[in-house]
Amino acid sequence: MRAFNVIRFQIVDEQRINEFLVREGIIIDKSPTTEGWLLEICIELDHQEYFQSLYEQGEQIDIRVMITRPTNDPALFSAKIVDFLELDDELSVIMDCKIHTQRQTYAEQLLKQLIEEGHTGEDLTKTFDRHMQSKPKLKEEHINSEEIE
Repeated sequence: MRAFNVIRFQIVDEQRINEFLVREGIIIDKSPTTEGWLLEICIELDHQEYFQSLYEQGEQIDIRVMITRPTNDPALFSAKIVDFLELDDELSVIMDCKIHTQRQTYAEQLLKQLIEEGHTGEDLTKTFDRHMQSKPKLKEEHINSEEIE
């Protein structure tokens, strides 16, 4: 098993990306014992109703997780909330996850998009660097359940 610190956490749906401030977070690769990952994040208590609703629906959600440092590419997962717990002033959310296979890296997709938008030269370099730091959703980015390992 390998464990990584979670730096950023987002829930991705068809209309938008919801980002949650991670106070503490860890994601554990459960292999080789079993397939999948185990994620725990501690977030603001204000989000309890939202996560309780997701938990009660019991459905898979698409998430993006950045681990170790903010400059890393986000990892895409299909996740199911298995438990959540109110701690003093924060909410602990635990999810079982399966990682998505990505055909192209985020950087390659971003560069292609920026070139298609007409960015060139110094403008392309600055815009690319800024976007690699903030990791916005790409125009053609979608998560397809057929890409799940």
